[in-house]
Amino acid sequence: MTRLFVAGHSDSGTAFLPEGVLPWPERTRAWVEAGTGEPCELREVRFAAMGSRAVDYLVGAVEKAEPDIVILPLTGFVIAVGTVAESVRARFGPRAARLFLASEARFQGHTREGRLRRSANRAARKAARRVLGTRPLSTVEQTTAIFEEIMDRLARRESTQVVVVRDVRFSKEVQEREPRVHERFDRMEARLLAVAARHHFVVADLEGAISRAPDRDVFYQDDGVHTTAAFHDVYLQLMQEAVGQALATRA
Repeated sequence: MTRLFVAGHSDSGTAFLPEGVLPWPERTRAWVEAGTGEPCELREVRFAAMGSRAVDYLVGAVEKAEPDIVILPLTGFVIAVGTVAESVRARFGPRAARLFLASEARFQGHTREGRLRRSANRAARKAARRVLGTRPLSTVEQTTAIFEEIMDRLARRESTQVVVVRDVRFSKEVQEREPRVHERFDRMEARLLAVAARHHFVVADLEGAISRAPDRDVFYQDDGVHTTAAFHDVYLQLMQEAVGQALATRA
C-alpha cells in the first residue's frame, strides 16, 4: 500500500467545487492507485502555518499517518491576504469570527451560480471589507519559520518522500486590493525553496503551471481567492509529475 499525506486547505476540498467534482488530493490518490496497481491511502488534514502549535500539529499528524509521500503546499494566504474574518476576530473576538465565517460560507453557497448572484456576491464582499476592514492572519517571519521547522523535521524521516508545492499567486482582483501581496509571498518563498533544495525535496511549481494558461481568471471564484474545477485539473497534472517522481525515488 502507498500512503499519501496532504497538508490541505480550502483549495484541496470540495467546498467551492460543483457537485460530483473531486478535488485534486482524491484524484491524485486514484491516479497513484491506478498506476501502481496497489491500494493507495490518503490522509488529508487542514493546515495553516500560523500559531504556536502549528509545527507540532502537522508533524504529529504525519508521524501518526506514517506516509510514504507528504505533499506540503507553501501556502501564502495567511501572510498575504487580509481577511474580514480576521478583522472581526481582532475587533470582536473568536465567537464573532466563527459566526461571520459560517454566514460567509452560506452566502457563498447561495451566490455561486448565476450572473446576478455573482454580482451580489462581489458587492457584498466589497461592502464587508469597507465596513469591517481586513487583516492578515500572520506575518511573513512567523509563517516562514513554521514552514522551515516543519521541513527540517520531515527531512529526518528517512522513509518519507516530501513534495513541496510552490503555490499559486493570487488573482488580479486580490493584487489590486492588496498591493503588497506578492512581495510578502516572494520573501517567504525565497527562503523556503532554499530549504527544499537543501533537503533534496521534490518541488512542484504550481505557479508555473497556472501562469502558462492564457487566462488566469478561469482558475478563480468570484472572490478572487478560492479556486475552480479548472484549477484542480491543473493541480492534478502537476501532482502526476511530482508524485510520480517521488514514487520513483521511493522505489
